Amino acid sequence: MGIDPRDRRIAKLLLWIRQNGRCHYCGDYLDPPDMTIDHMTPRCLGGADALANMAGACYRCNQEKHERRYWNYLRYRRKRGEVI
Repeated sequence: MGIDPRDRRIAKLLLWIRQNGRCHYCGDYLDPPDMTIDHMTPRCLGGADALANMAGACYRCNQEKHERRYWNYLRYRRKRGEVI
Protein backbone atom coordinates (compact mmCIF):
# COMPACT_ATOMS: atom_id res chain seq x y z
CA MET A 1 0.00 0.00 0.00
CA GLY A 2 2.68 2.53 0.91
CA ILE A 3 2.78 5.82 2.73
CA ASP A 4 0.82 8.87 1.60
CA PRO A 5 3.29 11.41 0.09
CA ARG A 6 2.48 13.99 2.79
CA ASP A 7 3.17 11.40 5.48
CA ARG A 8 6.39 10.42 3.69
CA ARG A 9 7.70 13.99 4.02
CA ILE A 10 6.88 13.96 7.72
CA ALA A 11 8.49 10.52 8.14
CA LYS A 12 11.64 11.71 6.36
CA LEU A 13 11.90 14.74 8.64
CA LEU A 14 11.34 12.62 11.77
CA LEU A 15 14.05 10.19 10.64
CA TRP A 16 16.41 13.06 9.89
CA ILE A 17 15.87 14.43 13.40
CA ARG A 18 16.11 10.98 15.05
CA GLN A 19 19.41 10.29 13.29
CA ASN A 20 20.90 13.77 13.81
CA GLY A 21 20.92 14.37 10.06
CA ARG A 22 23.11 11.36 9.28
CA CYS A 23 22.76 8.28 7.10
CA HIS A 24 21.82 5.31 9.27
CA TYR A 25 24.38 3.10 7.50
CA CYS A 26 27.48 5.15 6.60
CA GLY A 27 27.03 8.11 8.95
CA ASP A 28 27.44 10.77 6.26
CA TYR A 29 25.63 14.05 6.92
CA LEU A 30 22.57 14.58 4.73
CA ASP A 31 20.36 17.54 4.05
CA PRO A 32 16.72 16.54 4.60
CA PRO A 33 15.84 16.56 0.86
CA ASP A 34 18.76 14.21 0.11
CA MET A 35 17.73 11.58 2.67
CA THR A 36 15.94 8.50 1.36
CA ILE A 37 13.69 6.27 3.41
CA ASP A 38 14.89 2.70 3.75
CA HIS A 39 12.90 -0.17 5.21
CA MET A 40 15.32 -2.00 7.53
CA THR A 41 13.35 -5.19 6.92
CA PRO A 42 12.26 -4.77 3.30
CA ARG A 43 8.56 -4.81 2.59
CA CYS A 44 9.12 -7.66 0.10
CA LEU A 45 10.37 -9.73 3.06
CA GLY A 46 7.43 -8.86 5.29
CA GLY A 47 8.70 -5.61 6.78
CA ALA A 48 6.14 -3.11 7.99
CA ASP A 49 5.57 0.26 6.37
CA ALA A 50 5.95 1.85 9.81
CA LEU A 51 8.39 4.39 11.23
CA ALA A 52 9.86 1.74 13.56
CA ASN A 53 10.99 -0.22 10.46
CA MET A 54 12.39 2.82 8.64
CA ALA A 55 15.81 4.38 8.57
CA GLY A 56 17.03 7.47 6.79
CA ALA A 57 19.78 6.62 4.34
CA CYS A 58 21.84 8.29 1.67
CA TYR A 59 20.99 7.25 -1.87
CA ARG A 60 24.13 5.12 -2.25
CA CYS A 61 23.53 3.07 0.90
CA ASN A 62 19.83 2.65 0.15
CA GLN A 63 20.57 1.36 -3.37
CA GLU A 64 23.42 -0.86 -2.18
CA LYS A 65 21.32 -2.41 0.60
CA HIS A 66 18.54 -3.10 -1.89
CA GLU A 67 16.41 -6.01 -0.60
CA ARG A 68 18.75 -7.14 2.17
CA ARG A 69 17.69 -7.18 5.79
CA TYR A 70 19.44 -4.61 8.00
CA TRP A 71 21.83 -7.07 9.68
CA ASN A 72 22.67 -8.79 6.37
CA TYR A 73 23.66 -5.44 4.89
CA LEU A 74 25.87 -4.64 7.87
CA ARG A 75 27.52 -8.06 7.58
CA TYR A 76 28.07 -7.43 3.84
CA ARG A 77 29.78 -4.11 4.60
CA ARG A 78 31.99 -5.66 7.30
CA LYS A 79 33.14 -8.35 4.85
CA ARG A 80 34.19 -5.57 2.49
CA GLY A 81 36.27 -4.11 5.31
CA GLU A 82 34.14 -1.03 5.91
CA VAL A 83 33.99 0.38 9.40
CA ILE A 84 30.42 0.55 10.65
